[in-house]
Amino acid sequence: MGMYISRAIDSILSQTLEDFELIVLNDGSTDRTADILAAYAQQDQRIVVVDNPKNIGLIRTLNKGLEIAQGTFVARQDADNHSTPTRLAEQVSYLEQHPHIGLVGTRVFVIDNHKQTISNNIYPCFVLPSTLIPWELLFYPYFSHDTIIARRDLFLQVGGYRLDRIHAEDYDLWCRLSRVTQLAMLPNIGGYLYRNPEGISQKFADAQNQTSKQIIRDAMSELLSESISFIDAHIMFKIARTAVLSTADEMHRCEILLSQLHTAYLKKFVLTEQEKVFLEANLINKLSMAKMLFHATQLSFQAQLG
Repeated sequence: MGMYISRAIDSILSQTLEDFELIVLNDGSTDRTADILAAYAQQDQRIVVVDNPKNIGLIRTLNKGLEIAQGTFVARQDADNHSTPTRLAEQVSYLEQHPHIGLVGTRVFVIDNHKQTISNNIYPCFVLPSTLIPWELLFYPYFSHDTIIARRDLFLQVGGYRLDRIHAEDYDLWCRLSRVTQLAMLPNIGGYLYRNPEGISQKFADAQNQTSKQIIRDAMSELLSESISFIDAHIMFKIARTAVLSTADEMHRCEILLSQLHTAYLKKFVLTEQEKVFLEANLINKLSMAKMLFHATQLSFQAQLG
């Protein structure tokens, strides 16, 4: 990670907002990272280096950072990514002007290991009003972990990052925060997210997917006030990622679930007429895509049978 850490730190030290504490958590690295961090700490008094004598894992390290932090707001960035110069200033200003918002993120450019932007390179591809963000969280994380800034007291109020949500601890935290506060997304680009083969999403994709399904099940069960099955969560996981539903039973269950979620959401959240229209369009889009992929696969299968 030493090859990326300087770029990451420099992007924070170059922020137009200068009043901050940069807590750098070194989770038992075995390369030159510790030496690089020590040199930075000598140059800038805003930097606080925390070295774990041995690796304790990402989630425990993140919670350790929350305990150490002194500021009202907590921002987050991985060591292999970097932020745009105005990111923190824009986010802090937004939170100060919107006291009912507990967390705000920005969009990111997604870049591959060869420093080239990739298909659909801006994430997320659309910006939602705060009242509709919990809807998208029913299906996928929506926020990039590297771009969020939140009120520290709310992080602590909901218990920080959960140890049993490994490789999707951020997604789980957004869902729990959405039950006690409103979340927001700024339309500007706040950072650059590098996809590399050694990243968590690439190395631990299967485990991350399983955890995500657990989070989806929890979120949907909470909205519907009844427990949904892991199979149902798997169906919703698939349609959010435009994966093909395999059987007619899955397709039928998808239609029922989306309708139930839509009805429950309208009962729970106060939406404007425009937001209701957007929500219905989003619902129709998800269902239409699922049907199209399902029917296309069935036709292909029938053609193969001859």
